[in-house]
Amino acid sequence: MAAAACLAPRPAASAAEIRLRAESRPKGAIVTLGELADLRCESSGQAERLASIGLFPAPPPGVERFISAREIQDMLLLRGIDLVNHPLSGPATVRVRGSQSSAKPAIAPGAAPAAAKKRLEEAIREHLGDPAEPWRIDVELDKAALGQIAAADAVTLHGKGEPAEGRQRFKAILAVGGAEKALDVTADIGLPPLAVVPVRPLPRAARISAADVEVQRASWADSPAALVERVEDVVGKETNRALTPGKPIERAWIQAPLLVRRGDVVTVYVRAAGIRVRTQARARDDGALGELVMVESPSDRKSYLAHVSGTREVEVLATGVAARASGAKSPHPEEE
Repeated sequence: MAAAACLAPRPAASAAEIRLRAESRPKGAIVTLGELADLRCESSGQAERLASIGLFPAPPPGVERFISAREIQDMLLLRGIDLVNHPLSGPATVRVRGSQSSAKPAIAPGAAPAAAKKRLEEAIREHLGDPAEPWRIDVELDKAALGQIAAADAVTLHGKGEPAEGRQRFKAILAVGGAEKALDVTADIGLPPLAVVPVRPLPRAARISAADVEVQRASWADSPAALVERVEDVVGKETNRALTPGKPIERAWIQAPLLVRRGDVVTVYVRAAGIRVRTQARARDDGALGELVMVESPSDRKSYLAHVSGTREVEVLATGVAARASGAKSPHPEEE
């Protein structure tokens, strides 16, 4: 029998009788009035209009819901149906049974495993306590288990101990048709590495202080080996490029502060046999503490290597052949 069929004409021009059925199996995601009741009305147009009124979501497959006539009356009143001219009759309660046609839209076979896996990963992320964290979750399940997850009405997770990184076992509780089923789940859990990031723009050659940086999570696109993870490893260092706030600092972007810069007039200390002599030269390289730089004697423009020992200061050993440039003569210092 068609739900919207006119069973018999009514004498009143606009009146219609709504007679509830004892049981209904809705076909869509929303239960309509025509699926709950037989309609006696004046015209087929009026019957179709009343039959198409949506009332509430259909139960999942295998689930039953009992709804009272009073609840149906309230729903109709909220939708503007005049129950004086549209009297409600029939049983006091209607049994509504979920069917396959009222379940959530089917997932394409090729997409079902991926969709179920994503659903489980979201449940794990919720269980870990901070969904905003960029967790990397790699679950290990066969197709049969993924199919059970895809068909479940709800998925919740239980695990032992505090959420942590690494390989973990969980107990997935699947709600299916009012019942619960447990499923063992194994997953590898990870987070991107921690990294030091600037909190304000830092220009090239800036000396980094503790107030300039903080530790944040990097992204999965960053290489952990290239990043600086501790604040103490950057404080006091100097940038060799401009740094952007929030972008993890790579080791190659910082260096020890330059104490000698190319073109500086530097003081050269020569040590030999307990004697220290001093002279001057011009630096031809940049250099940090302990680094070798090339310097040039102003008297004969000969070049030699020296270790940076302080701000605009370098040091050579008079007997250290390795401290002189190949083919260069020793400097001509003056004894202090």
